[in-house]
Amino acid sequence: MKYLVAQRLKFCEGVLKKMVELRSAKANECDILTNIATKSEAYWGYDSEYMNRFKTIYNVNEEFIKNNPTVIIEDDKNIVGFYGVINNWNEVSLEYFFIIVRREDSHPL
Repeated sequence: MKYLVAQRLKFCEGVLKKMVELRSAKANECDILTNIATKSEAYWGYDSEYMNRFKTIYNVNEEFIKNNPTVIIEDDKNIVGFYGVINNWNEVSLEYFFIIVRREDSHPL
């Protein structure tokens, strides 16, 4: 029984270490967020024509951040992703949700 409890505690410690922090985006972080979105999308191997269209359509600008809930995902004070939500009257939609993919294990975060 003690072994099982110890295993569960070790698992919980690992989960806690991987926890991230969320905070509101600042308008001046728009270029950082656009870069994250572009790199995240490029991970899937799209061609340059698609990526050029993507950069135009999914360009995060200061106005978006000022007018819509936009949340930064941080891991150890490093920005690792973000999401942005559009809230129109009685409808809410997720406009952005991108994370940085680490190359060493090919899994996000």
